[in-house]
Amino acid sequence: MPLVLLEAMSAGKPLVGSRIGGTVNLTKDGLNGFTFKPEDIVMLSDILVKLINDKRLRKKLGTNSRCIVESVYMTGIK
Repeated sequence: MPLVLLEAMSAGKPLVGSRIGGTVNLTKDGLNGFTFKPEDIVMLSDILVKLINDKRLRKKLGTNSRCIVESVYMTGIK
């Protein structure tokens, strides 16, 4: 599980990652970020342009990321 993804989620950021390893376990397309096929730079570019141009989407995905990390990984931490 990539620690950097948990850190991004804790910071309320949307996730973007290739569909390999632990990335697919943490990133739920359209819920808290987007995944792309490895080496598909066009798909990655499309995702980044979409996020850059849509502030509401970035906020929604980031908020969902934070909620997921709080409910799953931070329970019992004070």
